[in-house]
Amino acid sequence: MNARRSAGSLRRLSAASAVVTTVLRPACARPLSTNVASGSGSGAEQPSCPRVFLRERGYTDNVAEGVLKELAANWGVAAGSELPMVKALAGAWEVGADAGLDALAKAVERELARTEGKRMVSFVVQAANQSVDCQGFEGMSLKDVIDHGEDRGSQTLGQLLECV
Repeated sequence: MNARRSAGSLRRLSAASAVVTTVLRPACARPLSTNVASGSGSGAEQPSCPRVFLRERGYTDNVAEGVLKELAANWGVAAGSELPMVKALAGAWEVGADAGLDALAKAVERELARTEGKRMVSFVVQAANQSVDCQGFEGMSLKDVIDHGEDRGSQTLGQLLECV
């Protein structure tokens, strides 16, 4: 009788362990195959997770690609571990708290503007008792100039508009 009970318990345990050993993968993960593991698979059939994550945050394809290249080239992020770094830089993006991703994306956008030949636009804001010289690339909004401008005028403009 104990032998039957043991055999029945083993069957139940093996059925339960099959449920426990089921591996759930994120929607964007590819199953491992010899092509992917050996590096000979092409990434063209499915976009990688960091690109999808960046696109979902509102970044264009070329900015997302530039962010990933920057992380790999200058930040030492290994291939395959870009998504955790991008998520860490995004911070608590659900509530609008950024931990550096926006600044990195804006730097990539400025570099893309330089390489695409966009012109630098200079403008003067006349306040009551002073004038502020600012610069930005064509296509930037005043908010972009204030948040990501590289000159002293953009900082001063930000302070003036904050007081208003």
